[in-house]
Order: sequence, then structure tokens, then C-alpha cells
Amino acid sequence: MMKKITLSIFRILDFAVVFIPVILIILPVNYFDSGQTICLSQLVLKTQCPGCGITRAIQHAIHLEFKTAFEFNKLVVIVLPLLIYLYFVHLKEMTNKIKGSIKIDI
Repeated sequence: MMKKITLSIFRILDFAVVFIPVILIILPVNYFDSGQTICLSQLVLKTQCPGCGITRAIQHAIHLEFKTAFEFNKLVVIVLPLLIYLYFVHLKEMTNKIKGSIKIDI
């Protein structure tokens, strides 16, 4: 039973990893620019952390607004390429899992 639940959770995570970038591309570029912050550093300590603005920066970068992205958070030049690399590594692992699980009996 536990193995079945774990597999279901991993399938949901796999689905999310594939479609979250697609959703971010579909959303308007300024979708995250306003609204209440969820950063604990800002909410509790009233100070910005190194990650503050990275979501907005990535959203602008994937819409090819690199100057605005860099203004939100300079770490976008490291984080976005790393996320793209990890995205494709995960897609490759998913593809290998699917290939390994499909068995055709002739």
C-alpha cells in the first residue's frame, strides 16, 4: 500500500515538473509583480534575502525580458540556466523510466 502511494506522489510530481514551466510561459509576464510576498525573511525579519525576487526574475527571463529579470534578482543568470538543466535531466529520467516500463510481448 505504501509503495502504491509513493508511486502516485512521484507521478504527480513528474506531471508538475513537466507542466509548471508551460504554465509559467502562458501566464502574463507581470503576473507575479504585485501582491503579498510569501518570503519568510521579509514577513518575519523585514529584510530581503538573496532569493527575494527570483520568481519574478525568472518569469521575466522566460519571457525574454532579461534587463527586467536582472533588476529583480541578479542571481537569475545562475538560477535560470540551472533550472533549465535540471528540467531536461528530469525529463530524460522520466523518458528512461517510461521506456523501461513499457514491455511489448509479441
